[in-house]
Formats: sequence, structure tokens, C-alpha cells
Amino acid sequence: MPPSTSDDWGGRPEHPTLTRRGRVALVAALATAGALLGMGALAQFTQVPQPEGDTIAIGPPPAVPAEPSLTPATLGNVTASPVPQTTTSPPPSTSATPIPSTAADGTSGGTDAAAAGGTDAAAAGAGQAPEPAPSGGEVVVATAPVVELVSNDDGLPPTTVAPGSGPIVGPEQVALFTYTVEAEASLAAEMPTFVTAVEATLGNTGNGWVADGSRAFQRIDRPTEASIRIVLAPPAVVDDMCGRVGLDTEGMYSCWDGVHTMLNADRWFAATPEFTDLGTYRSYLINHEVGHGLGYNHEFCAAEGELAPVMQQQSISLQGCKENAWPYP
Repeated sequence: MPPSTSDDWGGRPEHPTLTRRGRVALVAALATAGALLGMGALAQFTQVPQPEGDTIAIGPPPAVPAEPSLTPATLGNVTASPVPQTTTSPPPSTSATPIPSTAADGTSGGTDAAAAGGTDAAAAGAGQAPEPAPSGGEVVVATAPVVELVSNDDGLPPTTVAPGSGPIVGPEQVALFTYTVEAEASLAAEMPTFVTAVEATLGNTGNGWVADGSRAFQRIDRPTEASIRIVLAPPAVVDDMCGRVGLDTEGMYSCWDGVHTMLNADRWFAATPEFTDLGTYRSYLINHEVGHGLGYNHEFCAAEGELAPVMQQQSISLQGCKENAWPYP
């Protein structure tokens, strides 16, 4: 029988061994096999969920590019900016000069002391700077550097003396009072605070002793040439030096002995119960004893509630007045 033709195969001759039904089955089988092969290839890039929510990637992981190393070549022109630095210049200084008289401020003839309380503990307020001036005016301070120990031939034990000299504080063509700042050897550690307090007090041109324009101060470092020697000392040393000129400081007062302003260290560190500010008391103590060296005597409270005169014995009692550290408040 001659082969037949069919439009189902585009006019090509039929397979001699396959029937029409067989050819349909063969096509279906080939389609199925192709589909399975496609699914297998897709599975290589499919993530399979795991029981605890993790995933495992089927197939090779993507490549992670390496981070560039930080070398001088990769950093380029990167430079660090220097940190700006500031410097503080120490303020200028002050000075003083004495008068041949003696004065003690207290109960028996005049030493500055605590009102009814004996000596106070030295710890309270150690190192506190003096109070600022209550009103206008320049404060001239030139803090001295290191201190040196000197021997004395006037009965005073060895003292540390602030070296160098400060500027003249006050008007020109007036009486110049020179002064030294000293501390008995056992109090050498207090010298930086002591020097700063003295210079700030005597260097106050608005409220201090130079404010009236009649005198000037300058700090020097030669005790034998100073008009006034401002000395911080333990109570026993103050008692001895003041006792040599007939003044009884009783272990708690300060005095002017004609050469030295002998400042009681207990008062310096603890003030008195009536003073509310240690810095104010320290400025008062300096100004009061230097005032004796300038020739001033004791004064009294003029009226209750007013500022006490600096030459009032405020360490003993304010007498109803308010504490005051300054000659010209």
C-alpha cells in the first residue's frame, strides 16, 4: 500500500512504524521530559525553607568583594589638623612698706582672733582663693614661681620667701611700700595660695589701700630691704614674735610687731564663726595687719548693719556691723 500523507505533519511522510495515536503519545512524552529538565535547572537557584526559619542556598553563594585596605595610597592626602592651644599669662603683682610701731589685734591690746572660740581646725577651706573686690577697680597680681627657704637673724624661724618682684601697683610719685610674702617652713605647701591672696588683696586698685592715691605697693624677695614682711606662721611662732614686743596673742591672734605682719595660721585656714566667707576673711586679715604697718590704729563699728571698718577688730566681734575686707569698700 502506498504511504499516505497528512496535513498534521506538514505534508511530510508519516513514520512507517508509528500510528497517529503513537505519534501523539510520543509528543506528550517529550514535552513532559522537557518540563522536568527545566524544573531541575530551576531548583539549583531555589532556597529551601528550614524548620526554624533559616534558609540554605542551593548552589554557589555570590562572591563578596574584598574591602580595600587602608594604605597611604588609598588614604590620599589626608592630614590631621593640629589642636589649637591656649596659654594663660599670670597676672601682675603687688608690694608693701612698714612703720615703726606695733599693734596686736585681740582682747588684750589688739591681736586679731576668733571670737570666744580658741583656734579652729586648719582643714576647713584650705587653699581657697581670696574674694573678688566688691566693686570696680583693677586687681594686679603677679604670682611668684617657686619659693626659697631663708634663715632669719631677728628671731623668726626659717621662712619660705616668694622669689622675684612684682610690678609697682598704685600711682607714681607717691610713697612706695615694698613687701615680702613669707611662710614659716612648715607651711611651705600653702605658699602658692598665700602669695596669690596677698597680691590680689594689695593689688586691688579699686578698694584696697592704694585706692586713695596716696601710696603704692611692690612685692620684692629681699626680706631685709622690705618695708613690711607679711608672714604666715603657726600660733606658737606668732605668739613668740609678738611677745617680743609685749603683745599677747594667746595662740589665736595676729599682730604687727614693727617689721612683720604675723598672721596666725589657724585663723588663715578657718576664719572665725562670724565670717561667712573664708576668702573675705583672708583679705580682711591681710588688709588689717598691713594697715597697722601703714600707721593705722583700731576703729569701731559706727552703726549696726553698716560695713565694719577694715581696722575694726572683726576677728573678735563684728559689733553688729557686717563683715568687710576693704579699706575703701
